[in-house]
Amino acid sequence: MSLIKNLYREYKEGQQTFTLDIPNWELPEAGVMALMGASGSGKTSLLRILAGLDEAQSVDGKTFEWHFASEDLAKLPTQKRKLGVVFQSYDLFQHMTVEENIMFA
Repeated sequence: MSLIKNLYREYKEGQQTFTLDIPNWELPEAGVMALMGASGSGKTSLLRILAGLDEAQSVDGKTFEWHFASEDLAKLPTQKRKLGVVFQSYDLFQHMTVEENIMFA
């Protein structure tokens, strides 16, 4: 079982605020999982945090943890998380060249 704890991120756009708040979430270790929800419900935001493209925020002194196979994946750099996500739009690392972005994959 994979356990996600304290995943929190607040997004502000203009006068609107969107909060992604997942205190505990258990995921199976094997198989295929689908993440479904309405447009704007936070699916992409969640996947960006899990992939390490965005950072979760601490709340009440609690930090994001992602335990899988006795390792906290939240502490690993993006390239070591072994998580692949295909987004609807291009998502490149702006601090890397085109070649570095391709080699990263």
